[in-house]
Amino acid sequence: SGIPERFLSHGNKDFSQDVRKFVFVGSLFKLKNVDVTLKALHQAFPEGDFEFHVVGSGAEEASLRSLTEELGMQSQVVFHGQQKRDDAQKIMEQADCFVMVSSREAFGLVYVEAMAKGCITVATKGQGIDGVIVNGENGFLCESNNVEVLAATLKHIRSLSSMQLQDISRKAVETAYELTDAKVAEHYLNSIK
Repeated sequence: SGIPERFLSHGNKDFSQDVRKFVFVGSLFKLKNVDVTLKALHQAFPEGDFEFHVVGSGAEEASLRSLTEELGMQSQVVFHGQQKRDDAQKIMEQADCFVMVSSREAFGLVYVEAMAKGCITVATKGQGIDGVIVNGENGFLCESNNVEVLAATLKHIRSLSSMQLQDISRKAVETAYELTDAKVAEHYLNSIK
């Protein structure tokens, strides 16, 4: 129910160069709404000054690649395919912001993994991560299938100062520290005593 302690970040992210590196890690299925993220990034970064790393594979991969071409974003979007968990962690560690606005998402541990890396994490409102992510404090909550709202959220994140971003990032890591395998097991044991 928690994440391995080795996934925790032990340093601060540098946001002095703005938020430009985005990542998604998960299965490429329709309910993950990666197409919504692609369209929102296209709106939020009209100059194309961003990177979006897509880690995973699935039935939507071909249509997502087509959408990337249609939007003229081939040079900004990198499809990494399916990766081992540790390799996905390394890609996530290089990102500024993790975005996954799934429909019908349960408690996604990948959100906590992203928070553990200090990523500014954008998750789905009302889909299981509420209460862990407090909107605007240790991440952001967004509607699952709304390009305009996600684009506005990404623009807002982009407008924050490096100090504000570091504060959100630090709070994300602090939250993840409380959700490691060991901490969650300890909480369960204390609950049943």
